[in-house]
Amino acid sequence: MERRPALVVLLTLALVVGALAHLRTPPPAAPLRIPRHAVEPWMADALPGIGPARREAAVEAIRTGHDEHLPASARPLAASVFSE
Repeated sequence: MERRPALVVLLTLALVVGALAHLRTPPPAAPLRIPRHAVEPWMADALPGIGPARREAAVEAIRTGHDEHLPASARPLAASVFSE
């Protein structure tokens, strides 16, 4: 008789694991893009290759859409984060 409770627990566990295996998570949402006109200096600081010396020039380059004036390491991220 000792095996019956263990069997019930094992079957219950199998059912729960099986049910959880069929749950699907939704695909990740696309990140929000920030309008170029709303760029703040701290946002430019977060880009690679931008520091205090390049901050204001980077903000102006992003706001005007001149990503070619950004360091090469910052261009792909700026293009993916900031929208027209």
